[in-house]
Amino acid sequence: MDELLEQIKGLKELILTRPEPKQMYSVKEFSELTSIRVPRVRELCNIKGFPCTRDERKIYVHREAFEWVKEREELPENR
Repeated sequence: MDELLEQIKGLKELILTRPEPKQMYSVKEFSELTSIRVPRVRELCNIKGFPCTRDERKIYVHREAFEWVKEREELPENR
């Protein structure tokens, strides 16, 4: 009986814990999530202040970039 209760408690903890959202996205992922074309996302990465990280040939866009894009009204539906 105690073993069953422990299993139920373990399941409850798994259900209640939510996974943390991703902190960084690839250019392609960010493009798909925001509906901004990939070349435009790469252009945004060259703007000073845009939250991204470059690692050799890869570019990672930070989660804060969503707010940055909203503030600058870069989303396609705002045009």
